[in-house]
Amino acid sequence: MLKIVSLVVFMLSVVIVLADSHSVYVQILNSDMEAPATGDLTFQAWRADEADDILTETTWACFYPAFVNYICIECDQFISWNIGDIIYLEVEEVSSGEVGAGIYFLNDGWGQFSYIDDGEGIILSLLEPLIFNLPQQLTFDEDTQHDIDVSPYLMGSYDDLTYSGNENIDVLIDSTTVTFIPPVDWFGSETIVFGISNDDLEVFDEVEIIVNPVNDPLELMSYIPDVTELEVNQYEPNNFEVTVIDIDSDINYQWSVNNVLVDDSDDYVFFYTFPEAGGCIIEVIASDEDYQVSVSWLVNVIAVNVPPELISFSPEETQIQIYQNDSINFEIVVVDIDSELSYEWYINDLVVGDNACELVYEFTETGEFTIEVFASDEEFWVNAGWLINVDAINAIESDVITVYNLNCYPNPFNPETTISYRLSEYGIVKVEIYNSKGQYAETLANEYKSAGNHTVIWSAYKYPSGIYFYKLKTSNYTETRKMILLK
Repeated sequence: MLKIVSLVVFMLSVVIVLADSHSVYVQILNSDMEAPATGDLTFQAWRADEADDILTETTWACFYPAFVNYICIECDQFISWNIGDIIYLEVEEVSSGEVGAGIYFLNDGWGQFSYIDDGEGIILSLLEPLIFNLPQQLTFDEDTQHDIDVSPYLMGSYDDLTYSGNENIDVLIDSTTVTFIPPVDWFGSETIVFGISNDDLEVFDEVEIIVNPVNDPLELMSYIPDVTELEVNQYEPNNFEVTVIDIDSDINYQWSVNNVLVDDSDDYVFFYTFPEAGGCIIEVIASDEDYQVSVSWLVNVIAVNVPPELISFSPEETQIQIYQNDSINFEIVVVDIDSELSYEWYINDLVVGDNACELVYEFTETGEFTIEVFASDEEFWVNAGWLINVDAINAIESDVITVYNLNCYPNPFNPETTISYRLSEYGIVKVEIYNSKGQYAETLANEYKSAGNHTVIWSAYKYPSGIYFYKLKTSNYTETRKMILLK
């Protein structure tokens, strides 16, 4: 028989559990009732009437996974434990070589082990076992609750089932059924400790509760206009808006007009001006990765006539003094978004010119002349007017106007250039633009200028690239120069 090492002051607590006729589960604790580190212990155990037959020799690393920190001893023969049985046990701490023995858990319950000699022990009494071993993790989805029957994870009779450590998840206990109830829209994890106890024992185990996030559906709260059939006026701006709540995802909004997508963004407001009269459908689809809500409006667009708008006119001076036989180029720029415009020009209330936005007129007589132009769309009209004083040629002073430093910069240019010049005397100045074929393009200036330096800008946005000429003309002087428009 193996010699038993005598016990020393260092004591170990050993618990043996008989799961069936061939297995013993042993839990070893030190004197502080704490489990030693993995691999620190070896032990041997045998029956007193079979002293020469050592049942097993193993290490701490061989714990049986069904019972936390328990070591499984496999037996080759049927073992029955009874009060009064003598047991031999040797447990050695590898690092120090200290040996001890203590309490055994046997087939019928807790066995209080009494030392006799040299490691021999005798069973004095048997108590009911109490074991609690929950799953390490429980997982379920957000906004659901989870029930578990803990009875398969218990061994022995107990009085109370308790829990602690929960901060977010509510726990309900009904007999052996435990229900986990997380808050609405909450996800995450927390560890909850459960305990069972009776008059003799109290054991604890913990489980990590994992609540997986789920994508919540979108909720349509309101929309503007709050009616889905409405009438609006053509060309008037309109505002469409939806209020959608999604607590866990970003929302994308797709706005379409008559099934044509016009805006795909995170903008829940849509501004739209209806260019045509008749029926129109405005629709918005708000969506995340999994869900969507939509609103559509049936819009009856009422036709309206938008008045024309006067943008500019030239010459900008409305009172002009010229000399007999001088010409002036009059022009008006009007915008009408929904109608064709007609133009009527009047000189002293007499109709002149064509149906066009400009009029070139040579004043062959002296006197005072009123020039007016009306642009209309049959319902609305805008107008511009000038007062022209024409003096006789023989009334012109004999002073000769000299032009200096006629130039344009930049040249070549795109799309604007500045024409500069200097006059020696006060007088009327006309600046005109011609294309490479010598065809008139437009008049930049036709007005009296004082002596000194002057500039005029030509904005050639509407003209193609090419060679152009700018001509400056006074009462006694004309000069033409070349410039290049490069786009």
